[in-house]
Amino acid sequence: MNVLIIGPKSIHVSSYIKSMEHNKALKFYLIAEDVCNFENVAQEFNVNFRSINPIVIVRNYYRLKKIIATVKPDCIHIHQLNRLAYFASRAAKALSIPILSTAWGTDVLQIPQQNKLYKYLVTLIIKRSVYITADAQSMIDAMQLIVPNENKYKLLQYGINPIQAGIKENIIYSNRLHTPLYRIAQVINYFNDFSKVHPHWKLLIAGDGIENNNLKKIVTELKLEDKIKLSVIFFAIKCHK
Repeated sequence: MNVLIIGPKSIHVSSYIKSMEHNKALKFYLIAEDVCNFENVAQEFNVNFRSINPIVIVRNYYRLKKIIATVKPDCIHIHQLNRLAYFASRAAKALSIPILSTAWGTDVLQIPQQNKLYKYLVTLIIKRSVYITADAQSMIDAMQLIVPNENKYKLLQYGINPIQAGIKENIIYSNRLHTPLYRIAQVINYFNDFSKVHPHWKLLIAGDGIENNNLKKIVTELKLEDKIKLSVIFFAIKCHK
């Protein structure tokens, strides 16, 4: 069975493909905008839709469609509902190839809210997908508002069985990259307000990124050094204990 993966250069995509390596009946192909060189991929193709030149976009769309027609996948699995996903879904519909999509978060929680065009593109990807998986109910709820369909959306926890939540320590943990996308600075500001009402809580910010130094500066300016830790090492020690 030929499976064509459409997705970005991300560990999420490479980990998904690797998790399927035991199934010898599956043969994976990949289309991405950047060179990925993932393991267990029979062949990789790179098609970029970042240009604002309509001629380039149309040319690349027909190249994308030709690639899909050549691979002849039994199904297409889209990871992240973005611009590449839109053109892939358009080509798949024209070639009558079934689509399974996986929402990642920002693509359905934030992008559709930016403008009508983005919402329109996400809407079409959802409508063209037979099923869409997500690892959080909040994403499914957001997609239901865009395209109501009780049978289209599937909550998939990637092998993790949900457990009843409970508080063991007064620690709030963030493990997102220190980049503008994840708004860690806003998390710190929210915690500053929260800490005034709940002074015994601490905030642990793991990870790294281009905003790392700026985040440390914000913590210092708010005088929260004793309550906020920005350290991957600190988290590793906590887990080891």
